Amino acid sequence: MDLRQLQNFVRIVEAGSITRAAALVGIAQPALTLQVARLEQELGVPLLLRSPRGVKPTEAGLSLHRQARELLRQAERIPARVRASAGEAAGEVSVGLPTALVAFFAAPLMRAVAERLPRVTLRLFDGQSALLREHALTGRVDLALVSEHGPQPALDRLPLFRQRLSLLTDGTGPGDAEGAPIALEAAAARAAGLPSPGNVVRAAFDAALARAGLAAQARVELNSLPTVVAAVREGLGAAITIWTPLPAASGLCHRPVEPALSIAVSLCAAAGAAPDPAAEAVRALLAEGVRARIGAGDWPGAEPLT
Repeated sequence: MDLRQLQNFVRIVEAGSITRAAALVGIAQPALTLQVARLEQELGVPLLLRSPRGVKPTEAGLSLHRQARELLRQAERIPARVRASAGEAAGEVSVGLPTALVAFFAAPLMRAVAERLPRVTLRLFDGQSALLREHALTGRVDLALVSEHGPQPALDRLPLFRQRLSLLTDGTGPGDAEGAPIALEAAAARAAGLPSPGNVVRAAFDAALARAGLAAQARVELNSLPTVVAAVREGLGAAITIWTPLPAASGLCHRPVEPALSIAVSLCAAAGAAPDPAAEAVRALLAEGVRARIGAGDWPGAEPLT
């Protein structure tokens, strides 16, 4: 196999169709189908499951896809690494930030990279932690700041801080005040908004409810912190979220749940990935910036871990 075959296989998996992939790479469909057949013959395992709706990778195909993406990224970086061997870090680095935290960490990272790594091009993505974790595993991003409820396999992790969960309210309920604790049972009773199942905040909250023999019924599922803030401000009711600094004069307040519930936030990369000077330099800047922001004194819901 060669890099071109691997690149074409990655395109097929991500397009979900040999026909669509053929159009993207400018190769006739029969030729692309033959490439897949040769790969399967060479590796001795089926790589794709075919159906009238397209193709899906087998477990072996998923493994090849992950490793091919990593190999292709490493190949793309050879020129930058050769230049970096002469001294200054250079090249492109992609970073994923959770949507709930992007407003706090994106701008400082951009400034730091521009000032201290002028030959590095930064690509920022935001999304839910589950998506960012998958992007880190598959090599779509070099680094991801990921919220975790429990350890994550196949990732190199640098734990940075622990983030407490809270009930975000409009400040009009009984006992509502910024930082005023609220019991888990009371928080469950008042929570009109919850993250969707599979969200790391929801996982931590549901686990605590299960241990206490409680349940919560959301009227709406909200997964983006800006959406949660807007919904509570517009009268949705209270919502379970992470305890972050609020905009000035928002009229809202965070009430930390008791007993204390929290999720860890770690800086992650695919385990075993070859070190890249530019990515390592950005990693150091991001970790430094996160620690500085958490230590600023206005974020009571965060506890540094390193």
